[in-house]
Amino acid sequence: MSYNSKYLASSTGHIYKIKEMGLTQTNNFIANRKRILRRSVDELTVLYERRAILLEEPIEKGKAKRKVAELLKVESKPNKSSQRMQQIILLALTQLSEEDPDLSIVTAILEQAKELDV
Repeated sequence: MSYNSKYLASSTGHIYKIKEMGLTQTNNFIANRKRILRRSVDELTVLYERRAILLEEPIEKGKAKRKVAELLKVESKPNKSSQRMQQIILLALTQLSEEDPDLSIVTAILEQAKELDV
């Protein structure tokens, strides 16, 4: 059995030919597909978390969205400024966790983060 993308079935079982659908019907189908996709991503998130718990692995944040992007062949480009901000914050936390933290270094690190304007 193959899938024919020229026709759509509604939740009530009615079959619609895409070429013959009006604007309202098209918008309704688009909204419905978005809801289904959002719900599926939420379900995938919970399932990945459960699998990580069962395998006694750390829970990987954002794995479901990344997998959906891979499936849809969408390249998710990480935001360089947010990655840089994360590195700066980790560096500041590392400096603060030392026995005798140098507050001038931490201040300079946080000033650099302020300049990124994220």
